[in-house]
Amino acid sequence: MDIEGFDKTVKTLKLYHRINKNQFDFPGIEGGAVLEKTYVDLLPKEGVLSKLLYPNTTFLIGKRGTGKSTIIARAQQKIRADKEYLSVYVNAKTVYEMDRNNSSVEDINKNILSNAEIKQLRILQMFLSELLKSLKQELNEEKTTLFGKFKSKKREFEIEQISKRIDKLFEERASLNITRQFEQKINEKTVDTKERKSGVKATVASGVDVNYQGNHNVSDSLGMETNEVFLKYLDTNTLIKELNLIVDRCGRKGIFVFIDDYSELDSMERKLFTQYIIEPFYHIAKEFMHLKVAAYPDKLEYGNLEASKYDDINIDAYEIYGKKNISELETKAINYTKRLIENRLTIFSADKVWDYFDLNSFKNENELYKILFYCSMCVPRDLGVLLSNCYLSNIIHDKKITRTTILDAADRIFSENIEPFYVKKLSSDDLDSIVKKELIVQQALIGTLIKHAQKNKKELVGRENSYFVGLDEIPTSHFRVNKEYEGTLQSLEFNNYIHKMGEIVGKGNASNLTSESEILYAFNYGLCRDKKIIYGKPNNKDNKYFQQRVFNYSIVIRELLNKNKNLTCTKGHTFSMDYYEQIKSFGMFCPTCLSEKQETNVCSENYSLDFELPEILNDIKWTNVEIDILSAIYSLKNDGDKKITANKIEGIIDISAISIGLRCKKLAEDGFISRGKKQAGGVYEYKLCDTSIEILEQSGIVGKVDNIVLKIS
Repeated sequence: MDIEGFDKTVKTLKLYHRINKNQFDFPGIEGGAVLEKTYVDLLPKEGVLSKLLYPNTTFLIGKRGTGKSTIIARAQQKIRADKEYLSVYVNAKTVYEMDRNNSSVEDINKNILSNAEIKQLRILQMFLSELLKSLKQELNEEKTTLFGKFKSKKREFEIEQISKRIDKLFEERASLNITRQFEQKINEKTVDTKERKSGVKATVASGVDVNYQGNHNVSDSLGMETNEVFLKYLDTNTLIKELNLIVDRCGRKGIFVFIDDYSELDSMERKLFTQYIIEPFYHIAKEFMHLKVAAYPDKLEYGNLEASKYDDINIDAYEIYGKKNISELETKAINYTKRLIENRLTIFSADKVWDYFDLNSFKNENELYKILFYCSMCVPRDLGVLLSNCYLSNIIHDKKITRTTILDAADRIFSENIEPFYVKKLSSDDLDSIVKKELIVQQALIGTLIKHAQKNKKELVGRENSYFVGLDEIPTSHFRVNKEYEGTLQSLEFNNYIHKMGEIVGKGNASNLTSESEILYAFNYGLCRDKKIIYGKPNNKDNKYFQQRVFNYSIVIRELLNKNKNLTCTKGHTFSMDYYEQIKSFGMFCPTCLSEKQETNVCSENYSLDFELPEILNDIKWTNVEIDILSAIYSLKNDGDKKITANKIEGIIDISAISIGLRCKKLAEDGFISRGKKQAGGVYEYKLCDTSIEILEQSGIVGKVDNIVLKIS
């Protein structure tokens, strides 16, 4: 058994963040060539890659670990080889981290620019700095002839001069006195705003029919106008000419700008990044600059982009493999899982699949890949983590992987990586109060869904239904909800508690539920194993099994939300969550206030659930990032890693190694970890103190301890 080859396969599947050829450099294997060979597209004929390389603005959308960074790396490699376009990589999170440490524009006269405008200038400056740095790195890696090297030196000099001129644009911007022109534009917009009217009509539970005409503040439009004016006085035309000149000097058609880690920004940062970077360049440079933004499905701000002029590529299985046909989705997803594993083993190992997996443990080859799909849901990183667990439990001991090995690995991943999520988040000292309340509701929601599935598993036995007859226990891993609750379940899906499996029409509609097309979800496979829920459907039943009325959990969700969450305006008028979409459609204004007093009082979400911090954490003040770092060190320690560094921690959490190092220094000063260098000039290595291990385990931040207490007031 080629143990080392399997280890290489697992490591490349688990890769995080920016993917480069060096991460594929193993003895006897050339990294650059392997990066191309290991790429497995989700679609035939490299359909995802081809669409991403179309010269337009594109959003590459997928959950964590779906391979967005790998697709970007492969796209950049192809662009380099074809030499028709330039390619650069910009990390959005790095731009913001650089901005926090940048003081080069702080001396701008505050009478000329507001704090918001200075912020925009700084972010734009950092973005261009990263763009130009990446461009220089790309050009330096080009292989050229001796004559080509002479030309590249000349080109390098010209690009350096252009870069200096761009820097000068920012310096000159600080000295422009534009106050009068700027205020004039703002005043014009304000007058226009005051004159505009908006009609609002809504019918609410109380029976009040509101038809209200009133002033409507179009602050978003004002923000766009501010943005346009600001960019105008930055001398945008000159900026674009300079960037276009770079493209011309390099003899290319245009430039692809790949923006990664966009969704790692917080909500406000994403909005600003879209407003300050994506929108301006989309509008004024789209002829030669093509933005490619990698994002999570629930953390994406389109701003004022025209929907018809950009593409979305959603690489989640539910979206890309046909959500309307459950069987087709499953078949394509299983095939992708098979291609992914066989591809990596072909490159990194001398052995075949069945040299690692126990054939006698599975009915056939298809069952192996089906189980691997159920446990990883077409997420390469999750597949890598799953197989890494199998490697540690079996392969490293020269034992083949059995069906039970895979299921135990899925259970461990849920128990260690997924189940502690809410404890970790709710235990942090810097959690926003609104986010905290929503997390409490989400934690209560998954608990309610699990209990309902466990109850159905027993109570449906013996029911007069052809799909349940003859069964001692009922598979209840799958459930349906009306589409109106899709947003409610988005957080649970993103954090891998549940997965979308398709759209389906229920067998009849539950009382008071009118939606015909419903979304089918499945609980995480490891969750099902941990909570004793039977996964899938009976072997002799078709997909209509999932259409049975008892599997529509919309009422369960509605009851939980209405019991623990409502909408309340500043005057105390209260509405159930059933009317959220209706009230949201007219700006969250209270319809009762509009009708009775023509007042525009805003409704906000109110919660009746609360969270009691585990007692052991009462005197501990850890931030969310610190908890993530401590949990990562704990996980690496459990995997037998004896040399834990910031780079290894970065491989588990979405934080740069530099930031991790700074946080670890503080944690060491506070006595929670020890840090040191084993040799002069080496990197810091980290180890948890015994007290930290005890706190993490007893609080439930790691492991399976359940110390969350929900209080209903």
